[in-house]
Amino acid sequence: MVKHNLNNHHTPVQWFECDQCSFKSRRNSDLKNHILRRHTRLEHIKWVKCEECPYRGKTVKYVKDHILRNHKKDARWFECEQCSYRTKRKCNLKTHVNYRHANPEDVKWFECEQCSYKCKQKTDMRNHMSIKHVEHIKWVECELCSYKGKSDSYLRRHIIRQHTDDGDMQWFKCEQCSHRTKRKDRLKSHIIKKHSTAESKLK
Repeated sequence: MVKHNLNNHHTPVQWFECDQCSFKSRRNSDLKNHILRRHTRLEHIKWVKCEECPYRGKTVKYVKDHILRNHKKDARWFECEQCSYRTKRKCNLKTHVNYRHANPEDVKWFECEQCSYKCKQKTDMRNHMSIKHVEHIKWVECELCSYKGKSDSYLRRHIIRQHTDDGDMQWFKCEQCSHRTKRKDRLKSHIIKKHSTAESKLK
């Protein structure tokens, strides 16, 4: 784990770098989560258990998110001021507003270094790179079998499908209906299709 400073417009920026790959972040917590997800073998993980059900997560944050989605009936709702969307997580509302209602000139765009593609979310850029620029892919290998994927999300899907029992599954539940799924991206697609207003879909 290495730290160093870069000068950006005379403002020192402290980067936290992974000593096992090229990942770096401005937050130490992001680096710790990265190491846990990418470089920690399953048998070395100290699993955090939910007290309400059989679910277990790799970090306290994962379990807190699980409890908020599945066991907090009186949780505070964060509501969008421009459409009917609402969520129990403030960060989800911020993502929704940025994705659905922000003016293009106010958006922080992620631009591809290999082509003219740009997008609003980092995950979309990762997916773009894995599909369009295969030669730049850093393959992620499964620790339980010979599978290797183009990204963390591909590996997570593989582990969910092939190596996770239903009792240990983290289900992503819709906060507005009874729909649930094993994949976060599919929950987002469901919300956009089923719970976004016609006006917001046109934006």
